[in-house]
Amino acid sequence: MGKKVMGSARSRRRLGRPLGLGRLAGAGAALLVAGGGLTAGLPAASSAAASNGPTLTWGINASPPSLFGPTAFGSTYMDIQTLVQGTELTYSPSGKLEPELFSSWKAVNPTTYVYHVRSGVRFSNGDPMTAADVAYSMNLQLNKKLASEESYLYAGVKSVTAQGSTVTVRLSAPNSLWRFVPASAAGYVYEKKLVQKNLMNYGTP
Repeated sequence: MGKKVMGSARSRRRLGRPLGLGRLAGAGAALLVAGGGLTAGLPAASSAAASNGPTLTWGINASPPSLFGPTAFGSTYMDIQTLVQGTELTYSPSGKLEPELFSSWKAVNPTTYVYHVRSGVRFSNGDPMTAADVAYSMNLQLNKKLASEESYLYAGVKSVTAQGSTVTVRLSAPNSLWRFVPASAAGYVYEKKLVQKNLMNYGTP
């Protein structure tokens, strides 16, 4: 897999969480949004003004236990999160992997992947997304105390580290499926400092 770079226009976007999801997110949860979907074009700085605009009512068959993937992975959780979360990688209309929260990535060898974090991406509270946030979010899947419901996707991951704006993932053995994981729900990024404050109850009302 070669290095891929996305256009600069998208890297400058600053998108916020839609109003109305705040109560569900709870516990100070900051959701990360990057391009596309119903949230495109809603800057965090102008979200208050957007409250005077049209309202979208979205019905789901049940309330998710939380809005935190590691503890609420399921259909009702995904119904909401796909509207407000960006993934580290995504798919093009033709089905090819392409960057989203990452600006580029490369498989250095069969067991080492290096990802470059896109600059200018912010959480809904205005804080910038960093490589440390990305590495922390990935390492949540390896946290045995948390017992993430998505951890099976990280079964072959040996380590995840951050340095500067780069995240390095090392696998215990070659895994042809790993390259798709950052484009899944397991590729959501959470703000480290907020999750650490309330890890076991993060994302609950």
